[in-house]
Amino acid sequence: MSNTFNQQCTIILKALLPYIIILHHLSQKIDFPILKTLFLSSGNLVVSIFFFISGYGLTKSFLQKKNYLNNFLQHRIFTICKPFIITIIIYQIYKIINHQHNDFKDTLLQFLFQGKTNDILPASWFIIAIIYFYIAFFIAFSFKRKIIQISLSILFFLAYFVYCHSFHFDSYWWISYGAGIIGILWGMKVETITLNHLSPIVLAIISFTLFLIMYGQKTSSTNFISFCIFPIFIASLFYILPPQYLTKSPI
Repeated sequence: MSNTFNQQCTIILKALLPYIIILHHLSQKIDFPILKTLFLSSGNLVVSIFFFISGYGLTKSFLQKKNYLNNFLQHRIFTICKPFIITIIIYQIYKIINHQHNDFKDTLLQFLFQGKTNDILPASWFIIAIIYFYIAFFIAFSFKRKIIQISLSILFFLAYFVYCHSFHFDSYWWISYGAGIIGILWGMKVETITLNHLSPIVLAIISFTLFLIMYGQKTSSTNFISFCIFPIFIASLFYILPPQYLTKSPI
């Protein structure tokens, strides 16, 4: 295979995707036809790519760096939680100043049993989901056998899905999470095996075709499958790029 999905790829994606997310949220608030057409349905697609590169990057780093899990939670979770908590505090102060503060108990219950984050911090569900993903990865990869790592990763997702589904959380809480599991599998031997049998162009055609077929069905289950497939299509585009556009450093 020519290229690999390396750190330079994720840098490019992480630089681009937040702007698409911003436009997605704007499309929900602003009645502008072109904006809505291009970005209203892009949210879950972008989140699926974020989950994929998280799962892929964590797995590659685990396989290539000795003692990678040492201080993993402290490094990963604290890095996210510190600005997250500060932002929540600032938002709550803003709400108090504007006499919009809600009862803490009601806010907590709405979050835990309805998946509502607007009173805590609007659109913050992804931060909570990715924290759960990191914790699940840490526990699963604390075991040495790959079959246990994969099995636990899937079981953690199933537990997450069952919880969200049982309390009728909006589907965006879970529908892109599967791409993280695909990222983990891709970071293991699946990427190498796939590209040893398929050229990047063929992989791009197959993955994009399957994505369109699944996404066109417009059901929760087929959308879930499509969001698992879409990041593979994005990765295949990087495999196609000439090598000089990408560094060879691993994630």
